[in-house]
Amino acid sequence: MFAKIQIYALLILCTSLLYVYYDNGLLKEELKETIAEKEILSENVKNQEQYISKVQNEIKEIQDINNNISEVKEQQQQIIEVKKETFRKHDLSKTSYKKPKLVQNIINKTTFSEFRCIENITKGNYNECK
Repeated sequence: MFAKIQIYALLILCTSLLYVYYDNGLLKEELKETIAEKEILSENVKNQEQYISKVQNEIKEIQDINNNISEVKEQQQQIIEVKKETFRKHDLSKTSYKKPKLVQNIINKTTFSEFRCIENITKGNYNECK
């Protein structure tokens, strides 16, 4: 009877060892898969960090452009105020009746100058405008 118990114990031990060996093999496979997934995730994290850095740089560039546009807008507002003040001081209707050619030349030159300024702004030459 004691021999039967020893045989059963030996069978249970062998079965347990086989199960542990089999389970250990599965764990090794899962570990390999996990390591491969970790490498893929690490690469994806690097790519995302590079993308975030690129987007942050683009945001800084956009902010700089926006600041430049704001400065140009302020300059243009000042120019507009100066021109409005000039128009307030001078009565163009009287002058245009007395000297129409003079008024026409002034308007043409100013219009040409303003169009040139707008062209420079659209080309990115913000400092070209007077």
